[in-house]
Amino acid sequence: MEKSNWSLKVDSVFRTKTLDLLLSREEDNGPDNIEIEFELSIFDTDGSPLGMTAGKETCTSSHHYWLRLYQDTDVIFFRRRGKFLPNDTFTVGCRMWRTGTEISIRDTCFARTLLGIDRRCFVWGIREFSTLLPEKKRTYYLDRTSHGSPKLILSLF
Repeated sequence: MEKSNWSLKVDSVFRTKTLDLLLSREEDNGPDNIEIEFELSIFDTDGSPLGMTAGKETCTSSHHYWLRLYQDTDVIFFRRRGKFLPNDTFTVGCRMWRTGTEISIRDTCFARTLLGIDRRCFVWGIREFSTLLPEKKRTYYLDRTSHGSPKLILSLF
């Protein structure tokens, strides 16, 4: 759009249990300001929208726009996981156009990104498990098998 480059990023903050999208206009050779309208959606297994947010924004070069798409990630990742993440696939749609224009079928672009889920299974033998006392806490640390994996901590008491 107007020789501008755009990106869409998904950010899930587990601490606040929110799902945000970051719509960004990258540095480019386009005009200083572009007023856009957009629709951001989450889709289920059959392509039906589960949630949608629409808006209008004036974007400058290197402009970032945060949008809260979903308030409670527990619904997406746990309670209704089968609906939101079929085959561990999260589908988000973004439609955007310059204010005052129509979306041209000829100018429609598509992109797809696959976010992987790292699943690990292990057996962890706890020595002297039967000797644990109710008042005493024992903490065990599991060594990470790959760089960037979270540290696993098991506390027994």
